[in-house]
Amino acid sequence: SVYEKIPLRDIDLSRWWKRKIPIAKSIPYEVKDIEWLTVDHCKIIGHFMAEGFTDKNKSHVCTCGYDIIEQIIPLLEKHDIPFTEYKNNSGVPCVRFLTSNFKEYIKDIVNSSFDIVMPEELFHLPPEKLEALLYGYYIGDGTKNLGNNHYNKQLVYSTSCERLSGDFQRIGLHLGRSFHIWKQEHHGGVGKKPIY
Repeated sequence: SVYEKIPLRDIDLSRWWKRKIPIAKSIPYEVKDIEWLTVDHCKIIGHFMAEGFTDKNKSHVCTCGYDIIEQIIPLLEKHDIPFTEYKNNSGVPCVRFLTSNFKEYIKDIVNSSFDIVMPEELFHLPPEKLEALLYGYYIGDGTKNLGNNHYNKQLVYSTSCERLSGDFQRIGLHLGRSFHIWKQEHHGGVGKKPIY
């Protein structure tokens, strides 16, 4: 719901039925672009956060999914980011990033699906690049929840990383979009750790 803007000092907190919880619809942030990081690079990084993995030494930096053939590989080729293709034991297409500045930049973002750390400078990218990060993530771990009527339509981003769920909420506040986080402990998926 959108409410009339009221200064906090004018809200009557003495009577519970008159209380309103003030929330931010958007927050200002300092935009600091990273020129070499294009919108396409941001999509790749978003997908890597959703479906990427590394080995212990960070020598193998990979992303996977059936969507990489149409959505990610053309971007890698367009920007001359070196990679090799293979299929994992389940037959899912995978990309291994080869030696490049881009691989060096992304290799420390994903430590595991429970430990994803976005570099602070990514939060200060222009809105179109933040949208591209979210879109890349959506390609890998997003779903469209249509609900029972047109009021319930929403995009859902799923993650096992609690920190990343908060990071997405922060990005949403930069973009003026409200993201709600809910924790699913009994999700019926693989493992017993919660999904956000």
